Amino acid sequence: MLCMAQGNLVPNHSFEDLEACPGSFSDWNTISWLNGNGLSPNNFNSCAAASVNYSANVPVNHVGFQEAHDGEGYVGITCFLLNYPDLREYVQAILTDTLTGGIRYHVGFYCNAADRLQYAISTLGAALTIEAPPMLTGNYPNTLLDANPQVLHRGRFPLTDTANWVLISDTVLAVGGEKYITIGNFHPDSVSDTVRFNPNQPPILNSPTTSAYYYIDDVFVYAIDSVPSGISPPTPQRVELEVWPNPTTDVLNIKITHKFNLVRLLDMSGRCVIAENIATSNYMMRLDGIPSGMYLLEATDKEGRMHVKKVLRK
Repeated sequence: MLCMAQGNLVPNHSFEDLEACPGSFSDWNTISWLNGNGLSPNNFNSCAAASVNYSANVPVNHVGFQEAHDGEGYVGITCFLLNYPDLREYVQAILTDTLTGGIRYHVGFYCNAADRLQYAISTLGAALTIEAPPMLTGNYPNTLLDANPQVLHRGRFPLTDTANWVLISDTVLAVGGEKYITIGNFHPDSVSDTVRFNPNQPPILNSPTTSAYYYIDDVFVYAIDSVPSGISPPTPQRVELEVWPNPTTDVLNIKITHKFNLVRLLDMSGRCVIAENIATSNYMMRLDGIPSGMYLLEATDKEGRMHVKKVLRK
């Protein structure tokens, strides 16, 4: 393969371009970036220094203190909120060019845990998709988006660093046609490795601090490879987890197109009901004795990344 001199495919990658300087914590003025599911991510910029309570300022703002990783601005999202199951905020952009199948891309972003929030998660990531990911359910506050992030924090330990920017990145083999990048927590609360690490924070303007909140900056998608003229790209391996029938009664068929080490069935409280080590791409899980209800099927690959499907046991 030849090196590609293509630049970053993420528009306004460091959140510098604004329609207007944010006047408060609730404003959203970032050009080229969308609210991924209609909730309220936040933008912060040094131009907001004169705003009320400095709520959208950089470096001092509503939820903490942090210099921008690059430039004068960044954004922030809620990735967990106590007592509001699976409530999420996402930021989303349309890439300046669609991805080419069979080409590897270096994809990532920098994150930082806000000082004034009490909780942290491990499952912050980015999903590259052909269409904008839909919500798994329209019932507020469950606002999870239905996507498997190709880029995920590898360590699987909660991101608690409030001082330093942490890089989350990976190499992604494109299926072809991906044009959306969405950043947030795509995992249910029960598998987000949530911890309370900062318990003594007082309320912020009478609002509780019982959430996991992250600043995001410097998002990038760079092509690693180029396809020489006249040579077709290799057929990419689409990482998928399929389950059927769903709803089911006694048996759940599982098909995977990637090498997984472990498959677990979790109830909605996060308790493991079944755990199986597998070595094939097709597997049948028996559900004898499992009570009816909603479950999460979680498949973990050899690099520690998880893929999750909801399963209904009749």
